[in-house]
Amino acid sequence: MIFDGNFNKQGKDRTPFSSFFKEAQASLFEVIAPTRCIVCESPGPLLCDHCAATLTGIDNKAACVRCGAPFGGVICAECQRPEGLRLFSFDAARARFVFDQTSARIVKAFKDEGERRLATIMARYLVDAAAEWTLSADFVVPIPATRQALRARDFDHMALVAAEFSVMTGVSALDCLVKTDTHDQRGLDRARRQENMAGSFSLGLPSLAALLRIRAPRIILIDDVFTTGATLDAAAATLRNAGVRSVFVVVLCRVW
Repeated sequence: MIFDGNFNKQGKDRTPFSSFFKEAQASLFEVIAPTRCIVCESPGPLLCDHCAATLTGIDNKAACVRCGAPFGGVICAECQRPEGLRLFSFDAARARFVFDQTSARIVKAFKDEGERRLATIMARYLVDAAAEWTLSADFVVPIPATRQALRARDFDHMALVAAEFSVMTGVSALDCLVKTDTHDQRGLDRARRQENMAGSFSLGLPSLAALLRIRAPRIILIDDVFTTGATLDAAAATLRNAGVRSVFVVVLCRVW
């Protein structure tokens, strides 16, 4: 399913009336339960300037050109192993921040606590990291939630981020990947993560048709956290098998 800056996921126009209703609803909620920073809980913005400043940014000019790990220089030690270069199905990866206490709190509040307003903040950070990739990309594709996660959360968090990313960049968001139910990746080592994600993605037929209307499309694949890269690699492999020419990964934070 395609998102863009003028339509929501259901394809309905964002009318002035609906925008007014949402603004009125937000104002009412603000009176009843004023916004607090999701990190320090001080009244004010959802992510206050002080807490935002504690995020450890990654300089992508100095990061690993393959996996986006900080301080990698050209190729990091994780990618350049004694047994040979680690291979990915994506072309390159970038992360905006190191995974630390603050970035982990953002991810948890968004995914597990349902703070959907964080989608805009996360999208803005991803756009910063994507930089020039947005100039030539045909689609931004989110890593989808599993059916189990959707039942638990009642929303697909990265689909929301992709929609905001699309509004900010003009790159159409394509919700084309379907993820089968797998074990939670948290707590699994590298080998078990790769085994868990093998064959875990497929392409939804309606979105596949949109994808294939462009010859050898270029994709920005987005997610919240890059740990070992197993999830992103499996998703990129699925896209490659469908004829995608290039896949560039952008995430909020990189475990390191």
